[in-house]
Amino acid sequence: MDRPFQCEIVAKRIGVSLVSVKPDYEYIGYENGESIWRDQRLEARINEAMAQGATELASRVPWIQPFLVTPQGGARFKLTMQHQLVPLSRDYSSVVELR
Repeated sequence: MDRPFQCEIVAKRIGVSLVSVKPDYEYIGYENGESIWRDQRLEARINEAMAQGATELASRVPWIQPFLVTPQGGARFKLTMQHQLVPLSRDYSSVVELR
């Protein structure tokens, strides 16, 4: 392995947990000094159900990320994350040593 090559890292998310933080009631204060408590229990339960479904999906779907691997000599390699859907402003890379 003396030339650059591309590989994919496949990982499984362990202990993933998505939560909804929408409160049951929302306090609304107006400039004239009046205030009300808005009931949003229905929206909060819907958000909780969506977060629970997203947690289940995230724990089952693997994370796949392509990397460019560039040999650095010996057992050292530079891994550079390849952009997939969103182009990033800079490359993210790390040098690792295989043992």
